[in-house]
Formats: sequence, structure tokens, C-alpha cells
Amino acid sequence: MKNLLTMREFISTKIETPRSYLGDNLLIPEGMMVLYGDTGVYKSWFLTNMAFALASGQPFLGYSVLKPIRVLYLNCEISEGAFQDRIELMRVRYPDAMLDDCFYHDFRDVSLPTTRDYTKVDSWRLLAELIEESQATYVILDPMANVFTGNENNGDHVTAFTKGLSTIAKQLHCGIILAHHQRKGFRDRDGSTVSAGSDELRGHTSLKGWADTIGHLKKVVTANGERIELVWDKTRHLETPPPETLIFNKKYGILEKSADNPMTVVQEVLANGPMRRSDVVEAMKDRVGWAERRTVDYMKVLISSGKVERFKDKTNKKFVMYRWVA
Repeated sequence: MKNLLTMREFISTKIETPRSYLGDNLLIPEGMMVLYGDTGVYKSWFLTNMAFALASGQPFLGYSVLKPIRVLYLNCEISEGAFQDRIELMRVRYPDAMLDDCFYHDFRDVSLPTTRDYTKVDSWRLLAELIEESQATYVILDPMANVFTGNENNGDHVTAFTKGLSTIAKQLHCGIILAHHQRKGFRDRDGSTVSAGSDELRGHTSLKGWADTIGHLKKVVTANGERIELVWDKTRHLETPPPETLIFNKKYGILEKSADNPMTVVQEVLANGPMRRSDVVEAMKDRVGWAERRTVDYMKVLISSGKVERFKDKTNKKFVMYRWVA
């Protein structure tokens, strides 16, 4: 049988491809990613910015890019004029040569129907031809809903669609990124949005099973105005990174880390010594827009990672205290 190796042979095989293109296994070779969120959370801006960072080799939101790669952006929604305007805004932040390694195609009139033989469907062949011509390492389909012709809640339909993408990705050695939408919001008793993880991803659960990485963009309101929160719902190949609070830079059309970033706020609140949990919760509500449960869950993550210590107040043991120790 071809390619049959013993485990000893396999571990001694030299693998030329890098382990990761973005961060510590956030985007891996031939990986599958879904970025989702409600309307107006800058999903397309986020993905265009990511494409430019990958093509230029520059960091993206603090995540390092191992080396420049070719990226194919398939625009399935936005008018070409509007998309061109976005590129003009962003390009000044990147080396001009990056534009030669980032590819574009107007995919708005294309649909990718579910089928048993993808090689016999013109639109699937077109997708493969575009990837071959561009020699893209990663392909962005934005958004999935405009090319997917099946029922998003039908497991067979979604599985057939993702199988087609996986087949092409394996044959052409590329990764796939899908932009998608979220379900209707989950609400806490106080009316604030509650994170339900990848259960907020719209459609059948097989989609989240297919993806290696799932990112979620959502709007939050802080004392300093509206912000965008980035939550990594799923990271198959690394420990889940903490949430990030972002702000949209209108001048350059990019999302940047905000001063209201959760880690920054916690560090500042605890900078002068231990604080009661209620004070930390209040600060996070004002500056990050989080309800109490969300803050407590986040503090558990920081505690497990060794950045924060939790203990009882010695003078009044009914109070829970937090101390920054990292």
C-alpha cells in the first residue's frame, strides 16, 4: 500500500511545510477556519486585513506571521467599487509588494451546490482553477451564505459543502477561511449578550466540527463607546487564546487592539495590589462591557494560566480577592 509508514518512519520524516502561518497554530497548513458574527461587526474588514498581514508577513493583532504567503480573496457580497475603496484605505499600512501576493476575484454570481462529484460542476471547477492560478496558500470565501445553496440546518447539505472544500484544499494544498453569520443573540438576565461559544455559529453543528479554528466578532458597549470583541470559540491545535477587545480605525480601515482590552484592564485594576472581586467586576463592566458571569469566567482563565491569584480577604472572608502575579 502506498504511503504506508511505521510510526518510527513517520516521526523521522522531514516535513517541509511550517507548523503554522499565524500565531502558535492559529492558522495551520491546509487548515479550516470560520469567522462569524452579526451584521456590522467588520467581518470583511477583519478578513481583508488578515489577508494583507499574511501576504506581507507582518503581525496581525499581535499574532506573528511566520512568513509571507499568497492569499486569494473571493468576494461574494460587496460591490467591487466599495471593496476597492477598502483596499485603498488599508494598503498604506503594508509594503506595496504585498499587493502582488494577495489575489482578488468577484465571486458574487457564483454558487457552490452540493454534489457527489465536484469535478463535474462548473463553479467548483472555477474555484479550483482560481486557486491553481493564484497558487494561494489560503483562500477566503466571504460570506459562505452567498455561495452555499443548501439548507444551513441540514447536516447532509453542510457536510457535502465542507467536504467539497476539504477535497479541493487537500488536492491543491491550501487552507480555507469562511465568513459566516451568527444565530440570534443569547441574553443574560440583565440584558447583556452572553457568549455561548460556537453554539452561536449559525447552521448545523457539522460546520463547527469541520473547522480547526473558529473566531467570533461581536459588539460590546464600554464606558469609552462601542467596541468589537474577538473571541476564539475553537482552536483545535492550541490552547484557546484569551478574548481581545478591538476598535475600528476608520482612517486605515483596520481593527486594532483597544485600550479596553480585557487583559490590559485587569492588569491596570490590579496594578496597585489585590482588589475585591466586586471591584474587578465593576471595572470590567464599565470598560469592557462584560456582565459579572463573563468576568468571573475570564478570571478563571487567568488564574489557571498563572497570571492571577484568587484568595479570601483575611479581614472579612466573605470577600473574594484577586492579585496579579504574572
